[in-house]
Amino acid sequence: MKSFANDFKVIQALRPGTTMNTASTGDWVNCKNAHALWAVIDVARPASKAIYAEAYSASDSAGTGVTAITSGIHWWKNDGLSYDRLTAATSSYSSHTEAASTGLYQIVARLNPNILPSSHPWAAFGVRSSSQATNFVNMVYILESRYAGAQAYLATTSST
Repeated sequence: MKSFANDFKVIQALRPGTTMNTASTGDWVNCKNAHALWAVIDVARPASKAIYAEAYSASDSAGTGVTAITSGIHWWKNDGLSYDRLTAATSSYSSHTEAASTGLYQIVARLNPNILPSSHPWAAFGVRSSSQATNFVNMVYILESRYAGAQAYLATTSST
């Protein structure tokens, strides 16, 4: 039986309460031996401004050779209208955009690491410019490892 505390690695990817008007990218995570990388992105927004989320791959923990991930991601969203329900966002498997509502907005994404090239095993999720300086963003990763204790998970110590 799997235990959340023992079998999944929870990584604070972007500090709670980060304000944004420009791009915010979470920490880089080594997905070499991962089964899946989940990102839980919370955005508190006072106005109906677009939220654009996407994922990137890189060759190392510094984000060298960054490329956008164009497949292998499933997105779910909670637009703040029903606080206990996530719905599948079928518009894209590479990124997700939403501009319909105000208030708390949540995006959950699941990245399949099998789509990452072997030369780019590091991944990070980001929230792009929202044209709203008073949005507050928080991002948490949940890493499902194929092999317990097989790798170092957190790549950087600060978010940008």
